Amino acid sequence: MANQKPSLTENLNSFLDGHVYPEKKIIHSNQQGLIDRAICPILHLVCEQDDRFQTDVPTTSDCRFGVTASDEHRFDILVPLPNLLTVKRSDIPVDDGRCVTFTDSCQSDNPYVTPLQGFGYLTTDTDVTFLQDLSCTNRQQKDDGQGSLLLPGKVLRRFHRLVQEAVSTLEKKCFWEREPTVYEVKVNREGPAVTLTFLLNGNTFIVSLIPAVNIQQWPEGMVQRWPQCAWMTMDRLVSLKSHFYLFAIGPKGREDSRKMWCSCFYPGEILLASQADIGSSTQTCRRHALNALLAVCEENREDFSPVGARIIRTVFLHQCVQYPQDEDWEPGKLGRAFVDLFLALIQALLKGTIAHFFLPETNLLAAHDKRDLKPVADHLKAILNDIVQHPEKTYFLGDRNGRKQYTRLKTTCAPKF
Repeated sequence: MANQKPSLTENLNSFLDGHVYPEKKIIHSNQQGLIDRAICPILHLVCEQDDRFQTDVPTTSDCRFGVTASDEHRFDILVPLPNLLTVKRSDIPVDDGRCVTFTDSCQSDNPYVTPLQGFGYLTTDTDVTFLQDLSCTNRQQKDDGQGSLLLPGKVLRRFHRLVQEAVSTLEKKCFWEREPTVYEVKVNREGPAVTLTFLLNGNTFIVSLIPAVNIQQWPEGMVQRWPQCAWMTMDRLVSLKSHFYLFAIGPKGREDSRKMWCSCFYPGEILLASQADIGSSTQTCRRHALNALLAVCEENREDFSPVGARIIRTVFLHQCVQYPQDEDWEPGKLGRAFVDLFLALIQALLKGTIAHFFLPETNLLAAHDKRDLKPVADHLKAILNDIVQHPEKTYFLGDRNGRKQYTRLKTTCAPKF
């Protein structure tokens, strides 16, 4: 009897267990080593200089949100600032509306506010909080007299100065000369982040620290717009409440952009995806299907561009809602789940539309011309076809000797760019 070829499911499991997960473990270990060696001491000094900027010790689970380009040597770290909203008096609870109130620009009654999906304002009473130097003065703002606006630019600039001072202080103490030696440290401000560049162990690491405000509340009416089904239950939604953050990303071309905060759902999306199998009545393969496609994309970025981790994760979450039953995600159906997810990504590119999971009115592909996305979709079809037809020897599931065969496939089956 002839030997049966391994199925796509078997090859995907081999790819994940033999390559993806071990490599991810090594990457996380290296990143945590850098965090412990360099990032934590910097953040500790930042807090000593201004305790409003105190944050928890970051771990690798806080990395790679994708706000900046992310790989083994370049990643970002969320820096929640819970002390930013510290109250002056003990008789005022932190959840008092005078401490901070977030107003979604689409829900505001203020005639001076232009609605913009995903952006809003943080209002604080400086008689209650310690935010005088980080907020608008009455002369600067056109508000209705109900407090001062906490300005994202001021928060980011202050955080930047504190990080610069911390790096300088550690340099004067010869801290960077300790083993393992950090040969160079640079500090820059890029977009919503303070970016640190380190030369360590012969490698250049770029770490983006993204200060964020966690307000523990959702904009009014937002939950009603979120999908609910057998998988996306209200309990699952409620678990996301503590993962709603605001970043200092101002909308371009807006007169009031310096006053607006960006609603950030990256942490919630990552949490949902990472816990996709939790709560299932039986063992399921949701997370494995996602991780397999993320790994293929990560190792073949030029082939997938402009598709990245966030777009794939969003398509995956929509798949979880569209197919909420656990029987569709049984471990033995990993191959089919992977193909379905890949096909959903291709179809989204052909349509030129991927709805933001939490803000369905927002198209994550809006910045790209639909005509430019079609060649990418056709190219990904060729990749998927190669994986399905040759799962045991395809380059994309770990056979690095298959690069020549893939190059031939790429020139004969896929459109030229």
